[in-house]
Amino acid sequence: MDRWTFSNTYSGVKQIGRGGTGVIYKAYHKNLQKYVVLKKLAPEHSLSLMRREVDILKNLRHRYLPQVYDFLTLDGAVYTVEDYINGCDLETYLQQGRKIDENTLIKWLRQMCEVLEYLHTRNPVIIHSDIKPGNIMIDQQGDICLIDFNISILHDKNACVLGYSSNYCSPEQLMQAQAIQRGRGTDGITVDQRSDIYSTAATFYAVITGTVPQGSGRDRPLAQMPFLPYSREILRLLDKAMAPNPKDRFQDAREMLNMTQHLERLGERYGTYTVLRAVISVLGTALIAFGILCILQGRQTILKEELNQKYTDISLAYETDGATFEVYRDTAELLDSSRYKGLLKRQEAILADLYAMEGQYQYEAENYSQAAQIWSQALEIAEEGDLSESKKESYAWGCAQAYAMTGDQVSAAQVLGKYPDYDGLEEAIQAELSFSNGDYSAVLESAEQVVGTAQDREMKAAICIRAAQAAAKLDETETSADWIGRIMEYDQSDAGLRTAAKLYLSLGDPYYQAVLTCCDEIRTMTAEDYLYRAAALCYQGRYTQSLSELNRIQTTDTVLLSQVECFRGWDYLQIGDIEQAAEACEKAQQYYSRLSSAQREKCSGLSEQIGNLAEILQ
Repeated sequence: MDRWTFSNTYSGVKQIGRGGTGVIYKAYHKNLQKYVVLKKLAPEHSLSLMRREVDILKNLRHRYLPQVYDFLTLDGAVYTVEDYINGCDLETYLQQGRKIDENTLIKWLRQMCEVLEYLHTRNPVIIHSDIKPGNIMIDQQGDICLIDFNISILHDKNACVLGYSSNYCSPEQLMQAQAIQRGRGTDGITVDQRSDIYSTAATFYAVITGTVPQGSGRDRPLAQMPFLPYSREILRLLDKAMAPNPKDRFQDAREMLNMTQHLERLGERYGTYTVLRAVISVLGTALIAFGILCILQGRQTILKEELNQKYTDISLAYETDGATFEVYRDTAELLDSSRYKGLLKRQEAILADLYAMEGQYQYEAENYSQAAQIWSQALEIAEEGDLSESKKESYAWGCAQAYAMTGDQVSAAQVLGKYPDYDGLEEAIQAELSFSNGDYSAVLESAEQVVGTAQDREMKAAICIRAAQAAAKLDETETSADWIGRIMEYDQSDAGLRTAAKLYLSLGDPYYQAVLTCCDEIRTMTAEDYLYRAAALCYQGRYTQSLSELNRIQTTDTVLLSQVECFRGWDYLQIGDIEQAAEACEKAQQYYSRLSSAQREKCSGLSEQIGNLAEILQ
């Protein structure tokens, strides 16, 4: 842009500050007829890279983000053009010692979680990496606006060096930044969405206490501070989000958002309770006792309603999508919640079912020993609570099959001995034992018996899956395909179709069209479903369509992201876009490097695929 064009577009340009990424100006945009912010970017990367990253920011649309309008160059300097937010930042609140009531605090926390969930589920994932009081604006409507992104946003390890605040950044981000600045390696240091969660909690820690956090686990937990005018629940939530170890925090913004939504209702009751307490104190001991009793009874009613709603939501998701990570996460959160712990002990049916769903997730993740322990808990609760025979038999089936896959025939037999009349159970467990021992022909024989005698459709679907896997181990591709087709006779849910698609994909040609057919019948598509479709299309040579499916995937799962970028690289390579293929290959390598050894073992072949792609591109 030349100066004549600039002066005819912008007027009243004046510097209003400096951000983590450069100098900030306010100006009036004559065409838009509104004030905007011109942000002069620090020249840390090439012009083409900065333009590509700004293009990503321009496509963001969220009520708690400023809109980015343009990218321009003037006299060799690079600027972004974005909304001017009329309001003040939380740093001003901190400096002026302004207090925030609980309802407002919960509202802002919830808004932050909403915008972080939006950013973290983009493709590519966007990590803000510099959340602090000065980068959270409060507009004239009293809502937050998250500003001042680092310009390098695409999980680039150097992004954290461009702009971070040591008092508010997570311990892992600080370690990574210091390692890069000192020219050291950063292997084993992962900065992901949990770092933004930490910084959000650290920001509100400062606003609540009036003190800047020290970081790295040196700060006193909020829940241990006396006289803070907030409920214990919200203080514990912030303590969890600010845990030094990323594994101890909320694992994503959706998880934290779910908690803030419950806290918002609690905050409304907290204000009511404060007023009520002042009135009751005048009425005497008898009325106090009566009032407290009513409150406790009311709280129990509310807790029970909340628990039932949470359980219903999880059960519906399980029935629709199967034992997904999201179901496991929500189940584990509910089981670990101190809020519902006492109530769950009296709700045996819900408690047992939650354990069973968690056990199914661990089983499908091939953590058989852990699955067996969890299902044992479900079965024990069902037996002590005298739940229905069908429930007990279902939990016994899960428990015994998990024991069988660990090779623990004794424990599997003990479970079987309790339910000798459960049709097909003994044969189904024998199939699992045979599979764990590598006797795949015996698996097929047992599977035929189960399908012929069992009444439980879930058991029949499960044994068809195992038979399909056993036939594939024997290189009997057609037999495996037949068993996959039989899965859908007993399980026509999205989870059943998803499993069938995955198994068909593993068989290779000519079953790629069967993968697409299964995915077409799935009612609620997940990231995995789009990946299966993309893979089948890629193997069929339909590279443009494969890319289209990959672009629909929004996930923070590193395993999936490494697979997505690998297929994206192959698609771009085949259509002749070498630059995009190289970029996707590099991202696939970065994601793969972050996988644990167990994750790599379950992604057999992925390393070879990425390596082959990289070798061709060299």
